[in-house]
Amino acid sequence: MTLAQDTDLIVLDEPTTYLDIRACHETMELVRRLNVEAGKTVVMVIHDLDLALRYSDRLLVMECGRASAAGTVEEVLETGAIERAFGVSIRPHAAAEGIAYTLFPA
Repeated sequence: MTLAQDTDLIVLDEPTTYLDIRACHETMELVRRLNVEAGKTVVMVIHDLDLALRYSDRLLVMECGRASAAGTVEEVLETGAIERAFGVSIRPHAAAEGIAYTLFPA
């Protein structure tokens, strides 16, 4: 229904909930194509940090109901806001397919 409306702005709330890992990546790849190829602005809430880091251009990290960091993925990672908000440590891994992120409990 969202795609049929053909709006310039798409708002998604946890679009990968209850999907298996392949479907999660297919959904996020579709979202990226809508952004890059169709020029759609996409705003989404997503708690899967690996997917958020892999597929987003910009992030906003919320902690205790307030914005604690905003910017590009690299800028937000530099602040340590994700680690503080979610109690994790993040390890990026470069591969031919792109960068993946492994998250460990802090």
